[in-house]
Amino acid sequence: MNAAGIVGMVIGFLLLDERDARTLTALRVTPVSIRRYLAYRIAGPLAVATATTLLGYALIGITPLPFATLLAISVVGGLSAPLIALVLATAAPNKVAGLAVVKVLNGINLLPIAAYFLPTPAQYVAGVIPTYWPMRALWSAAQGKSYVAYLGVGCLSGVLAVAVAAQVFERQLLRRA
Repeated sequence: MNAAGIVGMVIGFLLLDERDARTLTALRVTPVSIRRYLAYRIAGPLAVATATTLLGYALIGITPLPFATLLAISVVGGLSAPLIALVLATAAPNKVAGLAVVKVLNGINLLPIAAYFLPTPAQYVAGVIPTYWPMRALWSAAQGKSYVAYLGVGCLSGVLAVAVAAQVFERQLLRRA
């Protein structure tokens, strides 16, 4: 799931750069709406994060799971890429401050790994972080247990978090214009 974080960080810095160069403000006078542009910026990182996560698991080979299982987990885990990109672009006023925001986001993104070492009921506290659910699905799948419910919750929480982050980013962008 770390590949999605790296992809999100790169796209977040691209969004910061575009915002600083007022490229995103210029979109207001083009036929491309801000929402359509954000959809493009969200779909790209999701696809790249999914592909890099699949590639990473294939190269490491520590979790021999069926491709369909890994694909489903990678797609849900890939939702963290656009989320991180949007949170970074919203929270950081500039690229220098973005480095500090990335450090905080990386720390938050690693909390679900710490949850692995807690007993199962206590692990669910980490569920407020959307990256927990695909990790939990992977842990369950690797143990041969059912993982579909974790993927469902992860997909729902990930899509909801991305939608909220996109809305906040768009509002912030329109306020600055």
